[in-house]
Amino acid sequence: MSLKKVQAVKKDKGFKLADIIIYLSVAVIIAVTFIVLYFTQNTGDLSGISISVNDTEVFRYNFTEKNYSIEVEERVGEITAEGDILFVTIICDNGYNVVEIDPENLTVSVYDADCRGKDCLYQQIKNNSGIIYCSPHRMRVIPYDYEGDDGKIIV
Repeated sequence: MSLKKVQAVKKDKGFKLADIIIYLSVAVIIAVTFIVLYFTQNTGDLSGISISVNDTEVFRYNFTEKNYSIEVEERVGEITAEGDILFVTIICDNGYNVVEIDPENLTVSVYDADCRGKDCLYQQIKNNSGIIYCSPHRMRVIPYDYEGDDGKIIV
């Protein structure tokens, strides 16, 4: 490197105005996206849930009336209660999921499953802003008032 180039680099600023504008623009876009996604969630209490297998609704639970309905008999196995907590076994094409419904705390989670990875065991629905999805079994638990893009999960 020549002496002139070294001196030119020393005189050059670390950030140019264009660099700072781009960095600030990216920071503003990230902040606005976070605010929109976080504050527009429907975090109201659960009024009910729907459980589907292969995009077919098989079971519904209504938290307000504290009752359930079975939509597809072949897909719903044993239903047991321990105190107020309801355990529903959902039979899928290649296994099962046991869904735990707690009407006192208005929560839903997967208690047991025989799928690979068992990622669905670490998910819980506490309000209308989330769903539970078991990818290997194609089972999903969705709140009645869930506001998704189009309600479809692409697998």
